[in-house]
Order: sequence, then structure tokens, then C-alpha cells
Amino acid sequence: MIRTMIVWFAFVVCACGGEGGGDDDSPAADAANAQPLTCKSIALCTTYDVKTFLGSVPAPAGGAVNDGLYRLAWVMDPDNVDEDAGYFQDLDALAIRGSSFNWAGFFRDDIGTWSTSGSVMTFKHTQNCERGSDGSVSTDMREYKYTASASELRIFSHVSRSDGVEWDRMYVYVLTSSPADVCKAVTSEPSTPGDSADCQVTNCACKFAVEGTVSECT
Repeated sequence: MIRTMIVWFAFVVCACGGEGGGDDDSPAADAANAQPLTCKSIALCTTYDVKTFLGSVPAPAGGAVNDGLYRLAWVMDPDNVDEDAGYFQDLDALAIRGSSFNWAGFFRDDIGTWSTSGSVMTFKHTQNCERGSDGSVSTDMREYKYTASASELRIFSHVSRSDGVEWDRMYVYVLTSSPADVCKAVTSEPSTPGDSADCQVTNCACKFAVEGTVSECT
């Protein structure tokens, strides 16, 4: 089988300075001056998936969420709920800046604000997006338990199956060092939890843009 991979990036870097005086690089100043993320802040269209592993899902612990660009690296289900391991979850990306977010992917594409209380992270959506373009107004609100560290954001989504079994599914987002990391695929399927993004279909595509838009995946 021949697979074609299409990877497209658009990066915009802006260095701006005011008239006179020095820059204030303190965290407090950065937070105060942070401009909210918009639909075009990040845009993603991809047919890549990430792998779901089976194992022991740790308890959510909360923590300070760092600004930056995160990408979904892998997913974990408990090993005692009779679920399968494999590639079922679409790759997506999550940008955090101050109290705003942009969550972009094939099935989710939204901007809004976020907050935390204990080990719960609340996302209040303000607008739907369409691969970097503005969409309709949204008033959705979603709450997830979470754990944040210096380089990861783990989001726990509660699953209720039709047979009455319930559990928390863990989505592990890693903080990227470059926008190019979002569409970076593994060379072989991992056997242990870690980066796992890969194309499992024949129409392989991953289009990602910073401060721009992307076309539909075909």
C-alpha cells in the first residue's frame, strides 16, 4: 500500500517593541499583556490518529497550567474495563495563552476562556472555528479533571459505557518546542505510552498553521 503524506506549515513570528523604555519580561506583565487567542491563532486539519494504551490511570492532581502550544501525544484507558488498545483517537492541538484557549482538530475547533479550581479545569467556549476562520458563537462549557506539569497537560474525560461501566480516560498533551512538532509522526508504532501520532489511513494529511488558515483535508 502506498501512503502519501502531506504536511503543510505556516509560521508567523512578530517581534514588536514600543517607543522608548525597556521591555517588562516578568510573568505578571506577560499575563496582563497577553492578547486572547483567536480562531486564526492556530488551525489544524489532519487525518492522523494517536494511540490509546491500557494501564493504570493516575488520579488527577491539578497544578499550574503553562502557556504554550500543546499537542495530543497519547491516550490511556484503565486495563480493567475491557477496552482495546489501538489507534482510535484523532490528533488535535491545544493552545493556551493567559486565560484564553484555542482547541483545534478534526472534530473540535473552538476558542474561549479557561479556569481551574482544585483538580477541575473548566473551558468556556465563546466561538466555533473552521480551520482558522471565524465560525458561529458558542456558549458551550466543559469541565474536566486535569493534571498539569512543566511539560504536560493531562485531561481526564469521564466515560460511561452502555453496560454501566464507567471510568476516566486520560488524554496526554505535551508542550511543543516548535509548531512543526504538531504534525510530527512516529516512525513505528510505540509499545509503551509516549508520542504516537501516526497515519492509519490511505489519505494521509496534516495541515497546521499559526496565525493563518488551512484547507480541508481530502
